[in-house]
Amino acid sequence: MQVLAPEYLKVPNTKSEWDAVANKFEARWNFPNGVGAIDGKRVIVQQPSNSGSHFYDYKGNNSIVLLAVFGPDYQCLWASAGTNGRSPDSAIWQNCDLKKALSSCHNSLDLPNPRPLPGRAMPVPYVLTGDDAFALTRFLMKPFPLTGLSRAQQIFNYRLSRMQRISENCFGIIVNRWRVFRAPILLPPDTVVDLILVALVLHNFLR
Repeated sequence: MQVLAPEYLKVPNTKSEWDAVANKFEARWNFPNGVGAIDGKRVIVQQPSNSGSHFYDYKGNNSIVLLAVFGPDYQCLWASAGTNGRSPDSAIWQNCDLKKALSSCHNSLDLPNPRPLPGRAMPVPYVLTGDDAFALTRFLMKPFPLTGLSRAQQIFNYRLSRMQRISENCFGIIVNRWRVFRAPILLPPDTVVDLILVALVLHNFLR
């Protein structure tokens, strides 16, 4: 698994930069205290030699997983690629450096202190948004189950889904811009990982 180096991304590194990201998420997508939308994508590859079912995913393809966080301007803030397609997004997330940084009490990402939501007084943390594949934590919000929801919970799900769609849209932009991702890639896994990370760097450059 390779993590894209921060100097090739648009990673905020000060509290004021994180605040600017959160403010833009709130202004554009009506979701306060959000600092990124996380999601996973399986990049289909030709089955590597002697790999057995190592890369075989739940969709019946051989693939490599890209896990990425995107910002309000559709820029990639963090990315990790290279885990075999058999691994669920949640398992990759549990072992990645970003989750460890967010879980740390040292605040190595320099996120701002919790702040109240609009019209409220109790401070709440800055968060990523993810889908049902991810576990709910103090730094990652996911939707409520879809049955028996109150009106407030329905509104929350709607707002979260608006922000979460950024990650899906970004994957769509990348696939349509570099159409090598539209068919199985006939390269060794390590080369495919390099190709994925280069595409993300170029995506940010073009954004």
